[in-house]
Amino acid sequence: MSACGNADRSTFPGDPSYPLFLMDPREYCKQAEDGSFDGETVTIDSGEEDKYVWSQGGGCIKRPILDVWGATHNFDLMLWDGVDSYKLLVGEPPEKVSHFYEAYYVVNDFITVTWTMQWYHSVGFGTKADPEFLIINYKRVAGTQYIPYWEGSILLEKIEPGVTAIAVRNQIDAAQTGVEDSISAIEDIVYKLRTGVPVKIP
Repeated sequence: MSACGNADRSTFPGDPSYPLFLMDPREYCKQAEDGSFDGETVTIDSGEEDKYVWSQGGGCIKRPILDVWGATHNFDLMLWDGVDSYKLLVGEPPEKVSHFYEAYYVVNDFITVTWTMQWYHSVGFGTKADPEFLIINYKRVAGTQYIPYWEGSILLEKIEPGVTAIAVRNQIDAAQTGVEDSISAIEDIVYKLRTGVPVKIP
């Protein structure tokens, strides 16, 4: 069947190199008294507003920050749960943004649902070769009327050479999507960045 009707195309609000949501990754990745870091736990808060559900959380990833960042560039790995296929456009990044992607997602259900999201990667501190703090913003900008709103931020901070702290905020208004789905999205992101294969960062 044909794709369902599209909602109006929107634009990214404000400066895409700045986090959509202010979070401190270190709050989710604290060193134990014995000097170790917990690479298993994910701490998540969640709630529901008038027009969307949200979740926010994070933890420790026991990998170098460049490996974690490389995993975020692996779009086969980072595919949203339930998506059947996607097409990726590599665009010219705006000022202060290191990488810009526009992803077109397709879900083949009893109807075909499609939507487009923009992804902005920025180096907050450090350099592309040796980052200390990374900002990844994503936002649904076009597509199905069943997902009128979806945006979030992934923040990565180097704690030490083999440990990276992550904080994620996910907000979404979508048909048949509740708080538990938003929580699952964060759990999925953290798990994939802990275990997934990184690709070479362009």
